[in-house]
Amino acid sequence: MYWNKLLKCVQGHAVYIQPHDFPDPDALASAFALQSFLEYYQISSEICYAGRIETRSTLLMLEMLEIKPKRISEIKEMSEKDYIINVDAQKGNANITDVPGKVVACIDHHPLVGTYPYQYQDVRKAGSCSSLVAGYFYDSGVPIGKKEATALLYGIHIDTNQLRRGLTDLDVDMYHYLYPRSNTVYLNQLLSSKLEYRDLKAFGTAINNVQIIEHVGFAYIPFDCPDALLGMLSDFILSLDVVNCSVVYTLRPEGLKVSVRCSAGELHAGQIIKEVAESFGGGGGGHAEMAGGFIPKASVNMEDPDWENQIRTRFLEIVHQSENESVL
Repeated sequence: MYWNKLLKCVQGHAVYIQPHDFPDPDALASAFALQSFLEYYQISSEICYAGRIETRSTLLMLEMLEIKPKRISEIKEMSEKDYIINVDAQKGNANITDVPGKVVACIDHHPLVGTYPYQYQDVRKAGSCSSLVAGYFYDSGVPIGKKEATALLYGIHIDTNQLRRGLTDLDVDMYHYLYPRSNTVYLNQLLSSKLEYRDLKAFGTAINNVQIIEHVGFAYIPFDCPDALLGMLSDFILSLDVVNCSVVYTLRPEGLKVSVRCSAGELHAGQIIKEVAESFGGGGGGHAEMAGGFIPKASVNMEDPDWENQIRTRFLEIVHQSENESVL
Protein backbone atom coordinates (compact mmCIF):
# COMPACT_ATOMS: atom_id res chain seq x y z
CA MET A 1 0.00 0.00 0.00
CA TYR A 2 1.04 3.59 -0.53
CA TRP A 3 1.15 4.51 3.13
CA ASN A 4 3.47 1.63 4.06
CA LYS A 5 6.05 2.83 1.56
CA LEU A 6 5.84 6.38 2.89
CA LEU A 7 6.48 5.25 6.47
CA LYS A 8 9.55 3.24 5.46
CA CYS A 9 10.82 6.22 3.50
CA VAL A 10 10.82 8.75 6.37
CA GLN A 11 11.31 6.69 9.54
CA GLY A 12 14.35 7.71 11.55
CA HIS A 13 14.67 11.17 10.01
CA ALA A 14 13.73 14.74 10.84
CA VAL A 15 10.71 15.35 8.61
CA TYR A 16 9.24 18.56 7.19
CA ILE A 17 5.96 18.65 5.29
CA GLN A 18 6.08 21.45 2.71
CA PRO A 19 3.04 22.60 0.70
CA HIS A 20 3.34 25.28 -1.98
CA ASP A 21 4.51 28.76 -1.02
CA PHE A 22 1.05 30.34 -0.66
CA PRO A 23 -0.83 27.41 0.86
CA ASP A 24 -4.61 27.24 0.47
CA PRO A 25 -7.02 25.16 2.59
CA ASP A 26 -6.47 22.00 0.53
CA ALA A 27 -2.68 22.20 0.90
CA LEU A 28 -2.80 22.99 4.63
CA ALA A 29 -5.46 20.38 5.37
CA SER A 30 -3.41 17.73 3.55
CA ALA A 31 -0.25 18.70 5.43
CA PHE A 32 -2.07 18.78 8.79
CA ALA A 33 -3.73 15.39 8.34
CA LEU A 34 -0.50 13.85 7.04
CA GLN A 35 1.32 15.18 10.10
CA SER A 36 -1.24 13.43 12.34
CA PHE A 37 -1.00 10.23 10.29
CA LEU A 38 2.78 10.12 10.71
CA GLU A 39 2.45 10.93 14.40
CA TYR A 40 0.32 7.81 14.87
CA TYR A 41 3.40 5.83 13.84
CA GLN A 42 5.69 7.86 16.13
CA ILE A 43 7.13 9.91 13.28
CA SER A 44 7.35 13.59 14.24
CA SER A 45 7.12 16.24 11.55
CA GLU A 46 6.82 19.99 11.07
CA ILE A 47 4.64 21.81 8.53
CA CYS A 48 6.54 24.60 6.79
CA TYR A 49 5.96 27.04 3.94
CA ALA A 50 8.03 29.74 2.26
CA GLY A 51 5.51 32.38 1.20
CA ARG A 52 2.50 33.66 3.06
CA ILE A 53 -1.07 32.69 3.93
CA GLU A 54 -3.17 35.13 1.96
CA THR A 55 -6.78 34.99 3.15
CA ARG A 56 -8.52 35.52 6.46
CA SER A 57 -10.70 32.47 5.83
CA THR A 58 -7.58 30.27 5.64
CA LEU A 59 -6.24 31.88 8.82
CA LEU A 60 -9.59 31.14 10.47
CA MET A 61 -9.19 27.50 9.49
CA LEU A 62 -5.75 27.40 11.12
CA GLU A 63 -7.04 28.99 14.31
CA MET A 64 -10.23 26.94 14.56
CA LEU A 65 -8.58 23.58 13.90
CA GLU A 66 -5.30 24.37 15.69
CA ILE A 67 -3.08 23.88 12.65
CA LYS A 68 0.36 25.34 13.28
CA PRO A 69 2.50 25.67 10.16
CA LYS A 70 5.77 27.59 10.39
CA ARG A 71 7.37 30.01 8.00
CA ILE A 72 10.62 28.50 6.75
CA SER A 73 12.40 31.72 7.69
CA GLU A 74 11.42 31.03 11.32
CA ILE A 75 12.99 27.55 11.38
CA LYS A 76 16.64 27.84 12.34
CA GLU A 77 17.49 24.15 12.72
CA MET A 78 16.62 23.03 9.17
CA SER A 79 19.56 21.23 7.53
CA GLU A 80 20.52 19.37 4.37
CA LYS A 81 20.13 16.07 6.26
CA ASP A 82 16.41 16.60 6.87
CA TYR A 83 13.73 14.86 4.82
CA ILE A 84 11.03 16.87 3.06
CA ILE A 85 7.61 15.73 1.85
CA ASN A 86 6.07 17.99 -0.79
CA VAL A 87 2.27 18.12 -0.46
CA ASP A 88 -0.09 19.61 -3.06
CA ALA A 89 3.04 20.65 -4.98
CA GLN A 90 6.01 19.12 -6.76
CA LYS A 91 9.71 19.88 -6.63
CA GLY A 92 10.77 22.15 -9.47
CA ASN A 93 7.42 23.91 -9.78
CA ALA A 94 7.49 27.69 -9.76
CA ASN A 95 5.10 27.77 -6.80
CA ILE A 96 7.38 26.02 -4.30
CA THR A 97 10.71 27.28 -2.94
CA ASP A 98 13.75 25.04 -2.62
CA VAL A 99 14.75 24.73 1.03
CA PRO A 100 17.54 22.97 2.93
CA GLY A 101 16.91 19.25 3.08
CA LYS A 102 16.21 16.39 0.72
CA VAL A 103 12.82 16.10 -0.97
CA VAL A 104 12.14 12.38 -0.63
CA ALA A 105 8.38 12.22 -1.13
CA CYS A 106 5.59 13.92 -3.06
CA ILE A 107 1.82 13.71 -2.56
CA ASP A 108 -0.07 15.71 -5.15
CA HIS A 109 -3.27 15.65 -7.21
CA HIS A 110 -1.91 17.81 -10.04
CA PRO A 111 -0.51 16.28 -13.24
CA LEU A 112 3.02 14.96 -12.84
CA VAL A 113 5.73 17.47 -13.74
CA GLY A 114 9.21 16.24 -14.61
CA THR A 115 10.95 13.07 -13.48
CA TYR A 116 12.36 13.96 -10.08
CA PRO A 117 13.61 10.78 -8.31
CA TYR A 118 11.35 10.77 -5.24
CA GLN A 119 11.77 7.80 -2.93
CA TYR A 120 8.01 7.88 -2.51
CA GLN A 121 5.58 9.32 -5.05
CA ASP A 122 1.81 9.49 -4.84
CA VAL A 123 0.67 11.69 -7.72
CA ARG A 124 -2.86 10.81 -8.77
CA LYS A 125 -5.75 12.56 -10.44
CA ALA A 126 -8.27 13.83 -7.91
CA GLY A 127 -10.26 16.95 -7.24
CA SER A 128 -8.22 17.64 -4.13
CA CYS A 129 -5.03 16.56 -2.42
CA SER A 130 -7.08 16.17 0.74
CA SER A 131 -8.74 13.12 -0.79
CA LEU A 132 -5.37 11.43 -1.31
CA VAL A 133 -4.36 11.94 2.32
CA ALA A 134 -7.79 10.90 3.61
CA GLY A 135 -7.24 7.65 1.75
CA TYR A 136 -4.24 6.88 3.96
CA PHE A 137 -6.48 6.82 7.04
CA TYR A 138 -9.18 4.88 5.23
CA ASP A 139 -6.84 2.23 3.81
CA SER A 140 -4.74 1.78 6.95
CA GLY A 141 -7.53 1.87 9.51
CA VAL A 142 -5.74 4.62 11.46
CA PRO A 143 -8.40 6.54 13.41
CA ILE A 144 -8.84 10.10 12.19
CA GLY A 145 -9.54 12.97 14.58
CA LYS A 146 -12.44 15.39 14.17
CA LYS A 147 -10.13 18.32 13.42
CA GLU A 148 -8.26 16.39 10.75
CA ALA A 149 -11.49 15.13 9.16
CA THR A 150 -12.95 18.64 9.19
CA ALA A 151 -9.82 20.12 7.63
CA LEU A 152 -9.81 17.51 4.85
CA LEU A 153 -13.52 18.02 4.14
CA TYR A 154 -12.94 21.76 3.87
CA GLY A 155 -10.00 21.16 1.54
CA ILE A 156 -12.17 18.99 -0.71
CA HIS A 157 -14.90 21.65 -0.74
CA ILE A 158 -12.51 24.45 -1.69
CA ASP A 159 -10.53 22.68 -4.42
CA THR A 160 -13.62 21.17 -6.06
CA ASN A 161 -15.58 24.44 -5.85
CA GLN A 162 -18.20 22.98 -3.53
CA LEU A 163 -18.09 19.54 -5.21
CA ARG A 164 -18.77 21.00 -8.66
CA ARG A 165 -15.34 20.84 -10.32
CA GLY A 166 -12.94 18.01 -11.11
CA LEU A 167 -14.71 15.59 -8.78
CA THR A 168 -13.48 11.97 -8.96
CA ASP A 169 -14.76 8.76 -7.40
CA LEU A 170 -12.01 9.09 -4.79
CA ASP A 171 -13.26 12.54 -3.73
CA VAL A 172 -16.81 11.23 -3.37
CA ASP A 173 -15.70 8.17 -1.41
CA MET A 174 -13.50 10.20 0.92
CA TYR A 175 -16.23 12.80 1.45
CA HIS A 176 -18.56 10.00 2.52
CA TYR A 177 -15.85 8.65 4.85
CA LEU A 178 -14.92 12.00 6.40
CA TYR A 179 -18.30 13.64 6.90
CA PRO A 180 -19.56 11.55 9.86
CA ARG A 181 -16.14 11.90 11.51
CA SER A 182 -15.97 15.70 11.21
CA ASN A 183 -17.19 18.66 13.22
CA THR A 184 -19.97 19.87 10.93
CA VAL A 185 -20.51 23.04 12.97
CA TYR A 186 -16.91 24.08 12.32
CA LEU A 187 -17.18 23.01 8.68
CA ASN A 188 -20.25 25.17 8.09
CA GLN A 189 -18.57 28.15 9.75
CA LEU A 190 -15.56 27.77 7.48
CA LEU A 191 -17.69 27.38 4.36
CA SER A 192 -19.63 30.54 5.18
CA SER A 193 -16.49 32.66 5.66
CA LYS A 194 -14.86 32.45 2.22
CA LEU A 195 -15.44 36.03 1.07
CA GLU A 196 -13.85 38.97 2.87
CA TYR A 197 -14.90 42.60 2.82
CA ARG A 198 -11.67 43.66 1.08
CA ASP A 199 -12.41 41.15 -1.72
CA LEU A 200 -15.29 43.32 -2.92
CA LYS A 201 -12.81 45.70 -4.55
CA ALA A 202 -11.40 42.86 -6.67
CA PHE A 203 -14.87 41.57 -7.60
CA GLY A 204 -15.94 45.11 -8.52
CA THR A 205 -12.85 45.54 -10.69
CA ALA A 206 -13.42 42.19 -12.41
CA ILE A 207 -17.06 43.04 -13.13
CA ASN A 208 -16.14 46.45 -14.54
CA ASN A 209 -13.23 45.13 -16.62
CA VAL A 210 -14.57 41.82 -17.88
CA GLN A 211 -14.43 41.32 -21.64
CA ILE A 212 -16.08 38.32 -23.26
CA ILE A 213 -14.66 37.31 -26.63
CA GLU A 214 -15.96 34.17 -28.31
CA HIS A 215 -17.02 32.51 -25.04
CA VAL A 216 -13.73 33.37 -23.30
CA GLY A 217 -14.04 35.79 -20.39
CA PHE A 218 -11.03 38.00 -19.62
CA ALA A 219 -10.48 40.27 -16.61
CA TYR A 220 -7.43 42.24 -15.49
CA ILE A 221 -6.94 43.15 -11.82
CA PRO A 222 -4.43 46.05 -11.84
CA PHE A 223 -3.28 45.51 -8.26
CA ASP A 224 -1.76 42.61 -6.36
CA CYS A 225 -4.54 40.07 -5.93
CA PRO A 226 -3.87 36.95 -3.79
CA ASP A 227 -3.83 33.62 -5.61
CA ALA A 228 -6.87 32.30 -3.74
CA LEU A 229 -8.94 35.37 -4.63
CA LEU A 230 -7.73 35.22 -8.22
CA GLY A 231 -9.12 31.70 -8.45
CA MET A 232 -12.45 32.82 -6.98
CA LEU A 233 -12.71 35.59 -9.57
CA SER A 234 -11.95 33.12 -12.35
CA ASP A 235 -14.66 30.77 -11.04
CA PHE A 236 -17.07 33.72 -10.85
CA ILE A 237 -16.53 34.70 -14.49
CA LEU A 238 -16.76 31.07 -15.62
CA SER A 239 -20.22 30.92 -14.03
CA LEU A 240 -21.55 33.35 -16.65
CA ASP A 241 -23.81 31.55 -19.12
CA VAL A 242 -21.86 32.79 -22.16
CA VAL A 243 -18.41 31.76 -20.90
CA ASN A 244 -16.74 28.36 -21.17
CA CYS A 245 -13.20 29.56 -20.42
CA SER A 246 -12.16 32.34 -18.02
CA VAL A 247 -8.80 34.08 -17.81
CA VAL A 248 -8.09 36.43 -14.91
CA TYR A 249 -4.71 38.02 -14.39
CA THR A 250 -3.24 40.33 -11.79
CA LEU A 251 -0.15 42.50 -11.58
CA ARG A 252 2.74 41.33 -9.43
CA PRO A 253 6.15 43.03 -9.04
CA GLU A 254 7.73 40.38 -11.32
CA GLY A 255 4.93 40.15 -13.88
CA LEU A 256 1.42 38.78 -14.31
CA LYS A 257 -0.08 35.92 -12.31
CA VAL A 258 -2.81 34.21 -14.35
CA SER A 259 -5.72 31.99 -13.33
CA VAL A 260 -7.59 29.93 -15.93
CA ARG A 261 -10.81 27.95 -15.63
CA CYS A 262 -12.52 25.81 -18.29
CA SER A 263 -15.89 24.07 -18.42
CA ALA A 264 -15.93 22.88 -22.03
CA GLY A 265 -14.77 19.30 -22.46
CA GLU A 266 -12.49 20.07 -25.42
CA LEU A 267 -10.60 22.75 -23.47
CA HIS A 268 -7.84 21.91 -20.98
CA ALA A 269 -6.99 24.82 -18.67
CA GLY A 270 -3.56 23.42 -17.78
CA GLN A 271 -2.48 22.97 -21.39
CA ILE A 272 -3.84 26.38 -22.40
CA ILE A 273 -1.97 28.35 -19.74
CA LYS A 274 1.18 26.29 -20.26
CA GLU A 275 1.33 27.12 -23.97
CA VAL A 276 0.39 30.78 -23.51
CA ALA A 277 2.77 31.42 -20.63
CA GLU A 278 5.68 29.66 -22.33
CA SER A 279 5.18 31.77 -25.45
CA PHE A 280 5.81 34.81 -23.24
CA GLY A 281 8.82 33.26 -21.49
CA GLY A 282 6.90 32.09 -18.43
CA GLY A 283 5.35 28.86 -17.25
CA GLY A 284 2.19 27.28 -15.98
CA GLY A 285 0.02 24.19 -15.80
CA GLY A 286 -2.70 22.41 -13.88
CA HIS A 287 -5.88 20.41 -14.33
CA ALA A 288 -8.32 20.40 -17.23
CA GLU A 289 -10.78 22.52 -15.24
CA MET A 290 -8.41 24.83 -13.30
CA ALA A 291 -4.85 26.00 -13.74
CA GLY A 292 -2.46 28.85 -13.14
CA GLY A 293 0.64 30.39 -14.63
CA PHE A 294 3.00 33.33 -14.69
CA ILE A 295 4.08 35.76 -17.42
CA PRO A 296 7.31 37.66 -16.67
CA LYS A 297 7.15 41.44 -16.70
CA ALA A 298 10.12 41.60 -19.07
CA SER A 299 8.07 39.94 -21.82
CA VAL A 300 5.13 42.36 -21.59
CA ASN A 301 5.54 46.03 -22.46
CA MET A 302 3.12 47.60 -20.01
CA GLU A 303 3.72 51.00 -21.64
CA ASP A 304 2.14 49.75 -24.84
CA PRO A 305 -1.61 50.49 -24.67
CA ASP A 306 -2.17 47.31 -26.69
CA TRP A 307 -0.39 44.94 -24.26
CA GLU A 308 -3.59 43.35 -22.95
CA ASN A 309 -4.82 42.68 -26.47
CA GLN A 310 -1.59 40.79 -27.20
CA ILE A 311 -2.22 38.47 -24.27
CA ARG A 312 -5.88 37.99 -25.08
CA THR A 313 -5.05 37.26 -28.72
CA ARG A 314 -2.58 34.56 -27.72
CA PHE A 315 -5.11 32.93 -25.41
CA LEU A 316 -7.74 32.93 -28.16
CA GLU A 317 -5.28 31.36 -30.59
CA ILE A 318 -4.61 28.46 -28.21
CA VAL A 319 -8.32 28.06 -27.41
CA HIS A 320 -9.17 27.93 -31.12
CA GLN A 321 -6.39 25.43 -31.69
CA SER A 322 -7.74 23.21 -28.90
CA GLU A 323 -11.27 23.39 -30.27
CA ASN A 324 -10.11 22.54 -33.79
CA GLU A 325 -8.05 19.59 -32.58
CA SER A 326 -11.06 18.18 -30.74
CA VAL A 327 -13.08 18.21 -33.96
CA LEU A 328 -10.47 16.26 -35.93
